[in-house]
Amino acid sequence: MQTPHTKDQISVLKPAEGENGLVYNLLLGELAGRRGDIDVALESYETASMLSQDPEVAERALQIALYSQRWESVESIAKRWISLSPEDTAPHRVLLTAYIRKGDIEPAVEEAEKVIALSQTLEKRTYDDLLALFKRVNKPDVTAAIVEKLVQADAQAASRHFLQARLAAYHGDMPLAEQAVRHTLALEPEHTSALLLEAQLLIQQKRTGEGFKVLEEALARYPDNLGLQLGYARLLVADQQYDKAIGQIDHIYGENSANGNLVFSLGLLAMESQALEKAEKYLSQAVNLDVRASEANLYLGRIADNQKKYDKAIAHYARVRHEEGQFEAQLRIAELMAAQGKIEPARTHLSLLRNRYSGVTNQVDFDLSEAEILRQAGRIEEALALLTRSLEARPDDTQLRYQDHSAT
Repeated sequence: MQTPHTKDQISVLKPAEGENGLVYNLLLGELAGRRGDIDVALESYETASMLSQDPEVAERALQIALYSQRWESVESIAKRWISLSPEDTAPHRVLLTAYIRKGDIEPAVEEAEKVIALSQTLEKRTYDDLLALFKRVNKPDVTAAIVEKLVQADAQAASRHFLQARLAAYHGDMPLAEQAVRHTLALEPEHTSALLLEAQLLIQQKRTGEGFKVLEEALARYPDNLGLQLGYARLLVADQQYDKAIGQIDHIYGENSANGNLVFSLGLLAMESQALEKAEKYLSQAVNLDVRASEANLYLGRIADNQKKYDKAIAHYARVRHEEGQFEAQLRIAELMAAQGKIEPARTHLSLLRNRYSGVTNQVDFDLSEAEILRQAGRIEEALALLTRSLEARPDDTQLRYQDHSAT
């Protein structure tokens, strides 16, 4: 909502500075931003960015311009930031985005080249970031033309061909994706990601046998390439070739059992392959190596839970410490205690959780869990009473309304 007196108030605060002063425009921009007056905030910060030698002022102005999607201002402020901090890739990326949105291909190519040149020590990440930017802007024809020009400018750069392959695959241009990935492999035959992409492209086109043959031949040439081994295992799992997948996963584990992050990933792949004993083995090894141990315990708890080994599941859930999984694990502990007939200890555990997560987590979760515990104990009237009280406190909660009707 626009505030007509913002400028007058700042003039009172800084009358000597004048409307062309840096401090005046910074104060005006901040106050306008807090009041939701984006037009005044942007105008003031854009002016301040031209007066200040501090690139952080330009960065703040650019944030406001991006938020309000004023692309002309984005362009001018990004150029100002570049003039103040020419080695920083961030304003070049923003300027590249602005050019793509306008469909200005030649200046966009120039900015992309500058981003690449400024990030030579982080080549892979740079091309990954460019791909993410091109996807985010979602201008397929424009970004395809930009990448084609990048490829033409340096046809011996495998990374550029691979960028083209990935972007074409993302937009469904399979012929171009296949052509670009072949160029990549002609320049770098052991390019792991390109070999995997070539296989994926074939599989996506229902040429499954050809896709797996690509990887099997690559593995025969490069048997020690761990990225290929793992990618092959993942594609086997995705294609539901679980027996072959487990054989490949076992092979990888045998050579890399001390690599905690890899072992954890193998555990998840084994779970997807429905090989729960193998999954338990790999995840337990991750715990032993103290790598992602909390997450591994969450998955180990789920495995034991599905097998109705409740004591074992509870023990694993109790060791979950990471924020994203701890609440789920603790809530499940209460439910498993109830499944063992320990109704009152389960309700006590829930009560402690309510206090611990008060104000942080939706209290509906506790009400639903406790109602389920009471139902398991055959205490239907208490369950209904609990859900009714909860529904009265939160009449718009559709999950509660459904549970209330289905409580019996």
